[in-house]
Amino acid sequence: MQIEIPKDLEKLLVDVSKKFSLDPSSMALKALEEYLEDQHDYHVAVNAYNEYIQNGRKGTSLSDVKKELGL
Repeated sequence: MQIEIPKDLEKLLVDVSKKFSLDPSSMALKALEEYLEDQHDYHVAVNAYNEYIQNGRKGTSLSDVKKELGL
């Protein structure tokens, strides 16, 4: 797979990778991996929350938890 990176973004990638003494390709792959993992985690969390709500459950506020624990 190949992707086209806009020139301004490519320049930023090269500049930042030099500061960290990293290969620009490695840095781009790592950034993409972290972004995709974050998006996946977000999607899983939203689905889990929606399922939680659909099952009639409700959350407990932080202030209520503090009251229950006497904090």
